[in-house]
Amino acid sequence: VKAFNEVYTTKVEKKIPMRIASFMVAIDRVSRSFTLRGA
Repeated sequence: VKAFNEVYTTKVEKKIPMRIASFMVAIDRVSRSFTLRGA
């Protein structure tokens, strides 16, 4: 449910399709994990 809400919020804010919003959320998560890891 949390993942859907995050994707849906991105979709509404940026006025983009759900598929693109899900890609953006996924890339952001990977980016954050790299930053937190220090790589």
